[in-house]
Amino acid sequence: MLRRLLKKEEGAELVAFLILVPILLAIAMLIWQMFLFGHAMVVTGNAAREGARAAAACEGSVGAGKNAAYAAASGYEIEPSISRGSTVVARIRTHVPVLRIPYFLPDGKEVWISATSRMKRERGPKCR
Repeated sequence: MLRRLLKKEEGAELVAFLILVPILLAIAMLIWQMFLFGHAMVVTGNAAREGARAAAACEGSVGAGKNAAYAAASGYEIEPSISRGSTVVARIRTHVPVLRIPYFLPDGKEVWISATSRMKRERGPKCR
């Protein structure tokens, strides 16, 4: 009787499907997480450039630099810091959303990406 059961292949596809689905879902989530990291890196660099550019164009206005950084990184939680002098330096830290996958990526640490941009201060109109 045991030999008859072992020779039957009914349900073999179901077992293979049940084994492969979690593996394929984990791979898809890993690819999505890499996309999130890449997008956050691009947004952070752009926010740093925009913040430095706006502050430099407005004679070192910290408020203009921060507003430009927030506008460039809309949708992300950022921490901008603008320092002025003969060169305006914009440092931006961006929080990266992390997928929470039970057993694979449990509640872990927060992930932040930072970028810095420098622009020479320009003489131009005063901005707010």
